[in-house]
Amino acid sequence: MKTTFLSTTDLFKNVSSTLRERGFPEAEREAELIICHALNISRTEFYRNAIQVDESDLQVLNSIVGRRLCHEPLQYLTGYTEFYGLGFRVGRGVLIPRPETEILVKEAVRLVNALGISSPSILDLCTGSGCIATAIAKNLSFAKVVASDISAPAMRYAIENAGLNSAGNLVFVQGDLFEPVRGQSFHLIVSNPPYVKGDDLMGLQQEVSWYEPPEALDGGRDGLDFYRRILKAVPRYLRDGGYLVLELGLGQGIAVGEIAGECGLRVLRVLNDLSDIERVMVLEKV
Repeated sequence: MKTTFLSTTDLFKNVSSTLRERGFPEAEREAELIICHALNISRTEFYRNAIQVDESDLQVLNSIVGRRLCHEPLQYLTGYTEFYGLGFRVGRGVLIPRPETEILVKEAVRLVNALGISSPSILDLCTGSGCIATAIAKNLSFAKVVASDISAPAMRYAIENAGLNSAGNLVFVQGDLFEPVRGQSFHLIVSNPPYVKGDDLMGLQQEVSWYEPPEALDGGRDGLDFYRRILKAVPRYLRDGGYLVLELGLGQGIAVGEIAGECGLRVLRVLNDLSDIERVMVLEKV
């Protein structure tokens, strides 16, 4: 196969200009990540400027650029993303972790440390990629963490990610919400459930509506279906003095709080994200 030396500067200019012309706001950052991934080089090699490539390398690069121009998420193209200082594998069939979800993890870790229990039990519902459960397990090595999800593809990613991050105090169970943990109880239960209104799914940005799994996004007609199911069942699984921590969708705080009250739960506080949107709700049993 034909091999030649090419300038990464030239490649960068070509890829970034192509992305910029198609309206991608972070064209330069994405171009660098795409080139490094496609050519399997480090950032150090990238900045050396001249690299040796063959025709197959360029075919891979062009293919990835083409997929990005069709708005396939960059994280799916590289198969990797970062969350809470850890690395995670992602791909089609699993929701991409969002930075705002780190607020939930930080609060969960704080709550468990405040409990002062030697071996606390924690449950993560709708675990998806396993990012929440893995981050909690890594930051609370003395805890026993269980994570559930109904999706088989998501479960495969979650298990891989726990292994990738050496989270040995974390186990996964497949099933619908609490179904795989019947009869068990936990000091802390966390969840980032599907909460997008069904009619709003196709109005999301193309990276989301075209590629990310709808079952990980669709919260029913009003976006509250999973909150109703979780809040109704959680008193049977939450130990006295324990906490439930939920991620919220835009403008859902009041409605979720009302449902919680009907289910024997009390809202302790709501945490806002960097955009000043109510993002995480902390609850306890009355």
